[in-house]
Amino acid sequence: MSERRRNRSEEQVSQTEEFMANLSEAERLELFGNLGATGVVNAANEAEERASEIAETQTGHNGQDSQIEEL
Repeated sequence: MSERRRNRSEEQVSQTEEFMANLSEAERLELFGNLGATGVVNAANEAEERASEIAETQTGHNGQDSQIEEL
């Protein structure tokens, strides 16, 4: 990592630590609660998208269910 980039990263960490130190306990809980809720929503959206992809692969190109041949 370049010296400039490392210094920038260290400055960002320092600013984040200062920001967190100035938050009240309630503000920290709210912040992390919102981040957690965002994570749950993102996971649900990804699951829905994946389910749609799976459904598309199980249907024919014309939208009808594909036929499964029995042996």
